[in-house]
Amino acid sequence: MKSLFLFLSIFVSLSASAAVELRVYQKGVASPVFTCLVADKPQISFDASGIIIKSSEVETTLSLKYNEVERIEFKDTDTGIHELNSGTPGLVYVDGQTVILNGVASKESVTIWSIDGKSVSCNMERAGDVIKLHLGHLSQGNYIIHVGKQTFKIFKRS
Repeated sequence: MKSLFLFLSIFVSLSASAAVELRVYQKGVASPVFTCLVADKPQISFDASGIIIKSSEVETTLSLKYNEVERIEFKDTDTGIHELNSGTPGLVYVDGQTVILNGVASKESVTIWSIDGKSVSCNMERAGDVIKLHLGHLSQGNYIIHVGKQTFKIFKRS
């Protein structure tokens, strides 16, 4: 069976001061499998390896084929990057294996829960108010990340 290689580029016009949330949804999954804030014009393309997303903030390849993608959204956000840097924890980047949290106070703890309510561990790197979570060892599925008073739901890819 021949593979179909489709190249699709999407450029989004963004103002210099506004951030836009990029969301990628997989068919059959209610929440986005990838979310990030971008302040420039991201380029999104599809090739044999999946979706390639490039901007000044992120460069990643998601292992989703074109026919597995339900939709890609760009949502304007009033809060932008400025609020994330104001001390309120925020999910900055998810690539299916790694999560970066921004604005996490040193006294705040980070816990990760599987969808069935079990606490799970992961390798965490803390640098100031930024925490990088390495989730590569976890099984594919939904997880809940609790940071201070904030809760985030993510879908971890295999």
